[in-house]
Amino acid sequence: ALRATAENVATTAFLRLWDAGSPSIFEYLSRCGDDETRQEMATIASDVRNQMTSIDAEDDPVGQLAVMVLHRINTLTSDSPLGKQRKHMKRVAQSCRRQGLRAADIVSESAADGKQTTDTAPPQADPDHLHGLVRGGERLLKLAGFLASMDQPDQPMQSLVRNDLAIFSHQLSHLHETTS
Repeated sequence: ALRATAENVATTAFLRLWDAGSPSIFEYLSRCGDDETRQEMATIASDVRNQMTSIDAEDDPVGQLAVMVLHRINTLTSDSPLGKQRKHMKRVAQSCRRQGLRAADIVSESAADGKQTTDTAPPQADPDHLHGLVRGGERLLKLAGFLASMDQPDQPMQSLVRNDLAIFSHQLSHLHETTS
């Protein structure tokens, strides 16, 4: 239950980053997405990169590539793998109901239908808030991974304790022999 909570909060945080237009979402998509999602992301990045060769890149070609890929991803249909991933993230965020992760300057909802409004340009958000979401999401995913590893015992705890005691006993007897 704790692992699922950590994953859900991390998913919610990364959805907020996606809504804000932060390129940090690519790390989440590559880590938590399935093979179809990663393949579609790679195809889009390759297409955009090929288009960029004809356009002279400015000071930050990587940043420009990330923004262009994010814009292309946001225009995909909802039945594409990335569209399905985003719908899943929205469902998780809605079920999680973590209002502390939603900033008014990042996500604006219309009162009439409750659906998000999307503009062509991402809304400007506080960089500290976005940085906090990135770090918090990464740490929550690490915590979820740690909790998942605890669910799968590699060895019984007794054998680990016996091994540690045997090593300690050997080291203590060796230390006693060298000091005598």
